[in-house]
Amino acid sequence: MTNTTETNRPTLAMATDPERALVLAPNFQPDVDLLIRESAIVFGTKGSGKTNLLALIVEQMRRYLFPQVIFDTEREQQSLLKFLPHGVIATANRCPSAYDIIHRGLQVIIDLQSWETEEAAALAMCQLINELFVVSNAIAPQDRYPCAIHLDEAAYWLPQDTVSYLSKDTRKAVLDAFHKLATRGRKQGLTPFLYTQSISEVRKETIRQAGIQILMRQTLDTDLDRYCEYIYGATSKTRALIRAYPRGKAVVILPDSSQIRVQFNERQSEHVSHTPLTQTAIKKFAQVDIDVDAISMRDMSAPADQPSPSSSKASKAEKKPQTCKAPRGLSLKDWVYSLLDANASLTNNQLSAITKRKLNTVQQYRHEYFAQHPEKAQPKEPPGKMERTVRAMLAENPQYTASQIAHSTNYNIRQVKLVFARIQGQPDATQ
Repeated sequence: MTNTTETNRPTLAMATDPERALVLAPNFQPDVDLLIRESAIVFGTKGSGKTNLLALIVEQMRRYLFPQVIFDTEREQQSLLKFLPHGVIATANRCPSAYDIIHRGLQVIIDLQSWETEEAAALAMCQLINELFVVSNAIAPQDRYPCAIHLDEAAYWLPQDTVSYLSKDTRKAVLDAFHKLATRGRKQGLTPFLYTQSISEVRKETIRQAGIQILMRQTLDTDLDRYCEYIYGATSKTRALIRAYPRGKAVVILPDSSQIRVQFNERQSEHVSHTPLTQTAIKKFAQVDIDVDAISMRDMSAPADQPSPSSSKASKAEKKPQTCKAPRGLSLKDWVYSLLDANASLTNNQLSAITKRKLNTVQQYRHEYFAQHPEKAQPKEPPGKMERTVRAMLAENPQYTASQIAHSTNYNIRQVKLVFARIQGQPDATQ
């Protein structure tokens, strides 16, 4: 592949004003308004660095304070919260309005897993995007400002073919919403950024609507063939190089058709991987004594679409939408206790996420558990550590609220407010 960008002449890859540069790689520091004006689409296999790049772009854009919406498919972006000046984690039961996102400059990480089904999450995305259009349209053109909208795992939510997890109408609604974003959104300040694995699963018109294409590692011939349609002077050597690209390396194609090879920087926020690890299995099962002869077995000889009479009641129950149930024979309280038996360091937020139950309920059971098992309680922090942590975070970003710090550190919100009151020299903030 030929690098058509020369260092001795101006290039879109490097902003002319360093104050406006997004520092994404040593040789790719574009003007922030270039990305807002053109939008971007990112391709790459699992492990190629897409998730890191999404977080890196969000982190770099935070300096300009404009709103951002991050549709987080795998709960891999929540660690961004403490880096965002007006960061909020949104869930199915707690989501800010489009008006507040635009007019209060919120950076919203939307936990798509908090909805009970993909269908419900997809419809929520459509609703929010439509509301963002309504709000931005009410602002005079000269007064509008950017709002970046990031969609992780775009091919999952924008499938070109029929899928089992989205109805035909919902699939069309999501495709229409993002098509509207790509074709009309930027004039209203709404810029889409799409991150997905396979370029062969994305229509060419969708790719053309993004002014910047970022091509990371691919291994399948169908995807490499599509890459070569966009890379100038691509050869068999180009295919071999891209197939072997390390994490974070990519070909970037710019709106003027120039192209460069880059090695993207690492994000500042922590990348929390959700890939199952063998060590987790060892911790869970090492001390478990299981009587396999006592485990009940079911009859799988009947076809799935013709259940046996004995299983008809169970199959009907399975069709009903349900929240996450406790293991058989365990109440929610016993479930929380068993989770803490296995890992006493689990926080209230983590227990709430695992059990899909309200935070105050699991918080009560967790408190009761450690009252009964004080020997398992985590050692108390050295005196002053919380205050030092809060002071350090406020020094990094004075706009952090007490709730944001409590969420990102798992400190008690009341204790954080007390620290805030001491730091600010004000009366007790909890009174």
